[in-house]
This record gives sequence, C-alpha cells and structure tokens, in this order.
Amino acid sequence: MTEAISPELERQYDFRWRHPDREAILARYTEESERVLTEGPCHLDLAYGPGPRERVDVFPAPAPGAPVHLFIHGGYWRAHRKEDYRFVARAGRETGATTVVMEYDLAAQVTIDHIIEQVRRAVLWIRANAGRFNGDAGQLVVSGHSAGGHLAAMMALTDWTAYGAPAGVVRGCLAISGVFDLDPITRTSINDDLRLDAAAVRRNSPIYRIGDRLPTIAVAYGAGETKEFIRQSKQFAAALERAGGSGPLLGLPGLHHYDIVLELARPDTTLALALRALLGDDG
Repeated sequence: MTEAISPELERQYDFRWRHPDREAILARYTEESERVLTEGPCHLDLAYGPGPRERVDVFPAPAPGAPVHLFIHGGYWRAHRKEDYRFVARAGRETGATTVVMEYDLAAQVTIDHIIEQVRRAVLWIRANAGRFNGDAGQLVVSGHSAGGHLAAMMALTDWTAYGAPAGVVRGCLAISGVFDLDPITRTSINDDLRLDAAAVRRNSPIYRIGDRLPTIAVAYGAGETKEFIRQSKQFAAALERAGGSGPLLGLPGLHHYDIVLELARPDTTLALALRALLGDDG
C-alpha cells in the first residue's frame, strides 16, 4: 500500500542516520529503567487483555486517591518494549502519582487500528483497576513518545462514551515527538509494515479527530528533530488551539528525537514539569 517513496520524506521520518549516538541512548533507557525498579514498589507484567504483549508495569502511588499517569512507548508502532521505558515512573513519583507503563502488539503483525484498540483496552483496564494501586481513575493523564505520542493523542481524542465510559476518561495528555498526520508516512518505506491507505490515515490521524470537547493536550518536541517532526507538532498544537483544547507547545532546545524522553527521568526538567502540571502538581 506504500505510495511512491519520497526521498525527502524518507530522510525526514527514517532519521536514524542523524543520530550516531542512538544505540548509546537506547542503552541509557534500559539502564535508567533497571535502576527505577530499585527505587520503589512496582507490579510487573500485569495483563490488561488476552494477548501476550497486552501487559503493563504499575508503579503505585504512596497514598490512595492519586492521579494516574499512563505512558505509551514509541518505535514507529513496530519496535520497543515497556521494560525499557520504566524510567518514566520517576516523573510520577515526584508528584505522588501512580504510573502505568504499557506494551502493545507491533506492526507488521498487526495494524495501527489494532494497536489503538489495545491502548484503549489498557485505558479501560486502568479505569477498572486504578484503586488497587492507590490511583484515582478520574485523574488519568496519558503521555507517549514518538509513535506513543500519536497513540496518546488518539486516547485524548477518543469518544469514550462509545466504550461505555464517561466522556472525560482522559483528563490530560502529553504528546512527545509524535506523528499526528499519518499521510506523509504513506510515502516512506515505513508503510511497508504499517500498510496505511487513505481511509486508515483519516481514521487514525489525531489531526483529523479534533472535536469540540477536549482535555488539555500538551505537545512537546526537541529542537534538534527533523523539520517534519517539528512541523507535525506545531501543526497539531495550532489545530488544538483553534479548537480550544491546547496545552503548552514545548520546543525543547538541545534535545532530539531519542534523548527527549529521558527528560522524564529527571524531576526538574521542562518536560517532567509539564507532565506534573497535567497531573495536578504546580511545583
């Protein structure tokens, strides 16, 4: 289903060539995540659905009634695992939140539609189970990085009444380095795995799903990202602003697509503070 590949879009979206330090940064994800397991209580590999990758890791708040942060990893919907992103629990611990880090099936084995439904299933699982981990399901904030930024935005824009839940299931969203219009992906080799056609692009692009009842959605990107990723974030934030549902647009200097998410491992960074604000901590 891939259209004729655009060499320029290929370089903008398959940008591994820009980051010779990529593998070292990914190793830091793993190191920081292993360290987090020693810093507080956690419940690992809990099932939110029947599939082998429908699993979450939960880092409970110290006291009941806490806000809940769901984090969704990236990897172009084709790679990565929750175990390497556990470090995001540090941002929630600073504000006394419960953190949930989730995993989902990967393309090309499944479609983006399938993945989106899995993430919705995880949200509904949190709604039903948050109290077991000192969380208040009425204070759910969703964040994600890269493909996870796309998925987090889709959760913020879901009509939850169609799933038997209240409209405001997601109170806030932090979309980090996301793809909010899938159309350019159809002109890259990435679509060999995603198999997006025009209907799937329209159905699964957050930019086309913005309505008139929105939670606060903050958008963040690294100033060192490609022009296309920066454009995507700015365009999505502008569309949210027109609809009255925008949070801050954060262009973070000195950061690029791979190292930006590590900012959630340090409590005093702009990105961590933006998440904490969504969780109700003004500190």
